[in-house]
Amino acid sequence: MMDNKGLKAARLCSLVFQGKCGDWEEVNSWEIPVPDGKPVPEDPVLPPEDSPKYKVLHLSDVHLDLSYKIGASADCGLPMCCMNTTVMTDDPSKAAGPWGSYTCDLPYWTFEDMLLNIQEMHGDELDYIMITGDFPNHEVWKQSREWNLAHTKKMVELVSKVFPGKMILPSLGNHESFPTNSYPPHTLDVPEFSINWLYSELASFYVQWIPDNEQGQFMQTFAERGYYTVLIKPGLRVVMVNPNGCLGYNFWLNYEWVDNNGVLEWLVSVLHEAEKSGEKVHILGHIPPGNKDCLGAWGRNYGKIIERFESTVRAQFFGHTHNDQFLVFYDAETQSRPLNLGFITPSVTTYTALNPSYTIYTIDGPGDQASFRVLDKEVYIFRLTEANQLGLAVRPKYFKLYDARMDLEMASLFPRDYDQVARRLATEDEYYAKYFSFYNHDSPGDSDHTRREVVCKSVTVSHIDDRKCVELMGN
Repeated sequence: MMDNKGLKAARLCSLVFQGKCGDWEEVNSWEIPVPDGKPVPEDPVLPPEDSPKYKVLHLSDVHLDLSYKIGASADCGLPMCCMNTTVMTDDPSKAAGPWGSYTCDLPYWTFEDMLLNIQEMHGDELDYIMITGDFPNHEVWKQSREWNLAHTKKMVELVSKVFPGKMILPSLGNHESFPTNSYPPHTLDVPEFSINWLYSELASFYVQWIPDNEQGQFMQTFAERGYYTVLIKPGLRVVMVNPNGCLGYNFWLNYEWVDNNGVLEWLVSVLHEAEKSGEKVHILGHIPPGNKDCLGAWGRNYGKIIERFESTVRAQFFGHTHNDQFLVFYDAETQSRPLNLGFITPSVTTYTALNPSYTIYTIDGPGDQASFRVLDKEVYIFRLTEANQLGLAVRPKYFKLYDARMDLEMASLFPRDYDQVARRLATEDEYYAKYFSFYNHDSPGDSDHTRREVVCKSVTVSHIDDRKCVELMGN
């Protein structure tokens, strides 16, 4: 049975607003234990130029709009416009464009065209594809279980059609559930509130993408708890972390806020086994731990886990924010040693005011000496305004927006290099302006994001610990 142990104003304040208000100390006081015996970390080094490398595509925050209607008002006064229920407009400047609108989510045909473009430009060189969640659009007041599942199913159909037989590694976003952000703990024994309707159906959609010898375990763990792990290459394991137990907007954190879905405890066990087996790990997740939506204690514990297993975890990949970002992990005690890195990929969707984008990483490996570290990152976009002016008869023209190593002037893409990027963003105006353009996909984007906010997000793993932010940007 449920009780009202979390339903009080002070706790709601600390969870929803994620600030130091109400019962914030109580809801952030818990700890996830990690095992002793941490290996001595080694400084990463670049591999020889002729060592094996492979490329990986990363898509996130597709936010398909299956009801998108060209010519509908893109400025309708509602949280989401451009739909077949939206009033039509005679003003071309305020109408939903043929390839999308900066105030709306993405037509499915635009996503399909992006996939076709990726296949044409990069198909032969892609080893596998990562898709880190959020497939329904933002019309949250009109959704249902069936409608949300229909969006994910459409995404799966499009990706499978364009990339038949390709290994796809999916992740779970906060928008897949209904109501949006509603992820009750798996231990909740109240059938009408169970989340199994979502996990089991998504598992049936995704299992076709998982290597045959991993499908049984995938179905068991994903269908029950919404996370999974697969060994995708000799020596490389992928761990998909369901972060919705960290999301402050998840009402169910009022009922259980301590590792709401058990994913952190599970992550420790998986990483410990990988360490003992000599495997390296890439982590996929939707919500970055330092995001303001994420419970501070969740971020702190996640950061502690990454620090303990820094020799095992070689890369982390997130989405959720829609912006192009990075996240440096530092040692918890002094916040002085950069020890790991999260890549936060820009969104496919145009919402809000963003050009559609995708990311391709170059990774060291495979092979006996492979580090499986990210060696380079390239981001591609098309300019929505130009595409809409040419109409549906002309396909959008994608181009490389930037190469991280070259355009951010980095010796490598290791944590120490991104630490230097963060420091330059805090002090060098021209460098920051260039980065901010990438951050917003070279589009109008979130121009109201302050420099302090942008820099601090790149170095904050728990939003209740602002030491690195203060160091770089002052009080």
